[in-house]
Amino acid sequence: EAFRIVAKGVVLDFNHEAQILLKVENIGIAVLPDGKTAHIKFAPEIKIDKLIGVPIQTKSGNRGKIYE
Repeated sequence: EAFRIVAKGVVLDFNHEAQILLKVENIGIAVLPDGKTAHIKFAPEIKIDKLIGVPIQTKSGNRGKIYE
């Protein structure tokens, strides 16, 4: 089963000069689902080091956080 991960953000200040530089959508496969924890392996090998601690939400509404 594949999951589509979409990152969300919070607007802290309305500034019309700000631009969205990158919209990230990665497809991952759930590996070793265990209760409320699922290890997701992303299809393209991406640099997860920059995304550690970022909250994520699947298209179906499941929420989580990137740990490693």
